[in-house]
Amino acid sequence: MRWVKMRAPDHRKSSHLNIAYVGVIIIVITTLFLSGCGGGGKPAPKVTAGYIRVATLKDRYAVDEQITLTETAADSGQAEAYASTEECGFIRLVLVVEVNGPEELCSDVKVELDGDDITSACSPHPLVLRSGYATEIVCRIKAVTHSADSGMGKVYACGAVSNFSYGYAALEERPDYVPGEILIKLKEGTTIEPAASATSGSALSSNSPSLQALLARHEASYVEDVFKADFGATLPPYYLSKGLDHIKLVKIRDADVMRAVAELDAHPNVEYAEPNYIAYLTYQPNDPLYKAGHQWGLRKIQAEPAWGITLGSDKVVIAIIDTGVFYDHPDLMGNMWRNPNEIEANGVDDDGNGYVDDIAGFNFFADNNKPTDKFGHGTHCAGIAAATTNNAEGIAGTCPSCRIMALRVSNDHGDMETNYILEAIYYAIYNKADIISMSFAYYSYPSMLVKEAIDDANADKRVLVAGAGNLDRDTKAYPAGYENVIAVAATNNNDKRWYKPPVGSHYGSWVDLAAPGEDIASTVPYTGVFSDKSGYYLMTGTSMSAPFVSGVAGLLLSKNPGLNTEQVRSLLKKYSDPIRPDHYIGAGRLNAYQALIQKHQSKLVNIGTTTISGLLNIKIQKEQGKGNWQDYITIIDKRETSVEKNSLLGLDGLFDQKNVKISEPGSYRVYAELVDEAGNVITTDHPDPQTPLSASYEFGVIP
Repeated sequence: MRWVKMRAPDHRKSSHLNIAYVGVIIIVITTLFLSGCGGGGKPAPKVTAGYIRVATLKDRYAVDEQITLTETAADSGQAEAYASTEECGFIRLVLVVEVNGPEELCSDVKVELDGDDITSACSPHPLVLRSGYATEIVCRIKAVTHSADSGMGKVYACGAVSNFSYGYAALEERPDYVPGEILIKLKEGTTIEPAASATSGSALSSNSPSLQALLARHEASYVEDVFKADFGATLPPYYLSKGLDHIKLVKIRDADVMRAVAELDAHPNVEYAEPNYIAYLTYQPNDPLYKAGHQWGLRKIQAEPAWGITLGSDKVVIAIIDTGVFYDHPDLMGNMWRNPNEIEANGVDDDGNGYVDDIAGFNFFADNNKPTDKFGHGTHCAGIAAATTNNAEGIAGTCPSCRIMALRVSNDHGDMETNYILEAIYYAIYNKADIISMSFAYYSYPSMLVKEAIDDANADKRVLVAGAGNLDRDTKAYPAGYENVIAVAATNNNDKRWYKPPVGSHYGSWVDLAAPGEDIASTVPYTGVFSDKSGYYLMTGTSMSAPFVSGVAGLLLSKNPGLNTEQVRSLLKKYSDPIRPDHYIGAGRLNAYQALIQKHQSKLVNIGTTTISGLLNIKIQKEQGKGNWQDYITIIDKRETSVEKNSLLGLDGLFDQKNVKISEPGSYRVYAELVDEAGNVITTDHPDPQTPLSASYEFGVIP
């Protein structure tokens, strides 16, 4: 998510547009006051921030009305917020709203802030807007229910709606980590726990005296396990085997975070120490709109011909780690993952994964089994990846038959803390999500704990995808910047890099490929921060690009189960469409159809040191009563083919005939990965004794 400097209107700079439109609202935030609690003297100025969405042709709700819109310049004036000495505990929000449309008066005016209707707290009374005029709306609301630091809202009038936001001067100025919190992964046998009594001189105790002294020096006051089972449940053995029970969240003195991290990271009993980093969503919200034909992204990536090959499989699960998912949405409810081993609402952890009654996923932020979405971003990403198709509802998802695992890690404002992200990644691994889609970014430093979780997911053959970031930079953002994650940039409908100053898609040699990311229509809740009564909304950013790639990965895994992140990455990059952006944003723009029609491949791997030369003869032999393959298919002909380390051999038809001359010193083996007609992947070390095929490998040695 990107916040830009707020600008107040300068009526000397404006342009007039003739647009077919029933009504439009232009909003400018002029001032925001937080009423002080006593004191006096000169108020201290504070620059507010937000974005202004000016009406464009894409904001059309109806046609056949020619009107004139005034577009307010966004580069003039500056809004300010002050701490006032008015009555304590209230926020004063001032909006300038301009409505242009065929109706002279708009009396159906409603103001929402953070999803709450605050119209009754706004003046003038009654709240009526006159077309062609700018009206000042003043809202006085309680600070206990809304923040003076940031907020998002909507104004409805004359059948139209527009967004506003305030707070946080820029994303770069938002905190990189939670003040006063650090994450520590302890080495085996080391403990940190609450002190048995205050006589120890510290609120925490450790079986390492030097570690306890270090914590006391930084006034450590609280510790909890990041991975803790629900009441009545236990952590599964997998979590323990990864040492996740050694990861602690510790609260210390706010000012000491970076110093404490450096000292703890160097301590011999600590494996990792780092701040509890905050990740931010990688999107730009647009005005709500859904009309037929606005899913340009699916056409660009050739989704329709891809669906002629496969609509995906309900056995392929895409985990959406985000703000949650509105799982009762008619375009999503049929595709939500249901935990097959959990009995709903019986208060028991039936599947032994440490979470009670986690039927549709989990809400790690609130620590409950209801991962619903009050923000809108996660629901939007879920719809892009896997909304239902052919159901007479709004949109189609990229993988219309894949399942969505909802994993909420954010607060109600969309901010995400590392401890919740860690839990979500390991939940997705343990509960066998095939793809982990992450539309958020750390713009400061990479988390080693998150990297470790991603490496574990990759080792377990989970495909990981993330948006590259929205700050218009060539620097890495994380998790997209990690080696085992497919990094996705954003393009517009002209196959150019999405870029609207001061924001734009990240770019650089570390990006793998690009996917549609500007003005993408998808699902949202009916209420909430980003919502619409239609259930659909336009958003922009690499947040939207990532679930396109996750959806195509779902199609690939439906057709070829067993592909890992590297194989999926290779297919997506190699068979993407070439584009000419202003900066490098990967191998090309995503093409689902081209990736799907490619034949499966096998790999040669050099693993040894002895000298050998000879011909490699690969035999594929049918097991008795298994499958419909020919008996004793032998892959061999008389041609000599040079083979490089880690080179790929393409397969034509069922199998490609290959005769390999080995002349390079080394001990060689062949890794063959094959797919039978049922879509099962067979490898030489396949653990399933019922595997339909076996493979034998022979060397014909040349004297």
